[in-house]
Amino acid sequence: MGHTIAMNNQAAKAPQDRLLAVAGAALAALGLVVACGSASAQSGNRCGNLVIPGHYGPFDYRTSRQALEIVERHHFTPIVEALIGGSTGDLAADMNYMLKSSPNHHRALVSLSRLADKTAAPQMRNFEWPFDCYFERAVRFRPDDQVVRMIYAQYLGKRKRVSEAVVHLNAAIAIEPENPFTQYNAGLIFLEIGEHARALEQAHKAKKLGFPRTELQDSLKKSGHWTDPAQ
Repeated sequence: MGHTIAMNNQAAKAPQDRLLAVAGAALAALGLVVACGSASAQSGNRCGNLVIPGHYGPFDYRTSRQALEIVERHHFTPIVEALIGGSTGDLAADMNYMLKSSPNHHRALVSLSRLADKTAAPQMRNFEWPFDCYFERAVRFRPDDQVVRMIYAQYLGKRKRVSEAVVHLNAAIAIEPENPFTQYNAGLIFLEIGEHARALEQAHKAKKLGFPRTELQDSLKKSGHWTDPAQ
């Protein structure tokens, strides 16, 4: 049974399964690397350069909303986001353009994950790279984006790549250790991928940080994996 990821930003409006909370500001104060780097420094990567000569962007989804509005208006319309069809022609071509313009576009990555769930092949026509690559590009573009890490972790977990998912969940937790939404959401994903001990740890952290919701705790109790935190 799935869980609804806790939301802390009303800008995340899409009615999608497990839509993760949209991150607020960049976390430069943590000293994390956020620059995407030069095109020459990225050459040879199997998932392509982030800086593409002649292409619009790349822009950070969290901090460049105005710059991205024009791309969303043409290439990430509601019918594209809902995977109903393309806006300028082909669904995959529109999503590919959107994710090249903003590799860490949270909503587009959620839609991509849903599309991958419906597709047997690792890559679709009119996508430049396999599905995996778009998540790799998002992490490479903004390694400090904890929402990207959690979306990727869910994607990996569905494919039984649990050890890889754990790496990204650990990164998300470290990026925002005092954010109860991040700690709680990570716990829900740990539960989804069968990491019950880690889900319990996150439930305790979120509760200590004052998070009021109890779905994670309730699920752990129902499955027999709940214990009260040590006093």
